[in-house]
Amino acid sequence: MGTALDLSWQAGLFIFGQDYGQDAANDISSTYGFFPRMLTTSASDLDDRGIGIYGQARFTAWKKLDIAAGLRFDYEDKDANLVNAMGFSSRLSDSYSEASPQFSAAYRYAPDQMAYASVSRGYKAGGFNPARQAFPLRPGQNRMTRSIPGTMNWDTRQGGWGTGSNRRWRFFI
Repeated sequence: MGTALDLSWQAGLFIFGQDYGQDAANDISSTYGFFPRMLTTSASDLDDRGIGIYGQARFTAWKKLDIAAGLRFDYEDKDANLVNAMGFSSRLSDSYSEASPQFSAAYRYAPDQMAYASVSRGYKAGGFNPARQAFPLRPGQNRMTRSIPGTMNWDTRQGGWGTGSNRRWRFFI
């Protein structure tokens, strides 16, 4: 792009699969017999398949200023077979997808001094909670469809670093 300008980039792909089985027993009892013993069991088989694709580009000007932007796309497909203590089973399936952006800027005052700022969004796909199906529910709740929604968060960071006195000390903000 010229002697004062530079463009670099990176891209990637992440593929995964997970099969998880869980058998649980919950024994709730009182040491002194104040209430009767309650024993519940549950079993679950959870399957999860996913893919993540990302790309990031960084533009550098005059070897001092970096501006970067990136995007990640995640997709997960989840299946669950949940069985409670009474033998009732439920097959559940859901998919989750989200795009997460990232932006950053950094300025180098000198080769050993820099200030930066960034903002990015994180994502965690939802799923099913097999452990909760054994516990008592409020009237009207269905114990076999305990799904968990996906979650997102925004993260911001800013700071700087440098060295001084002939590189005898460093500071980070």
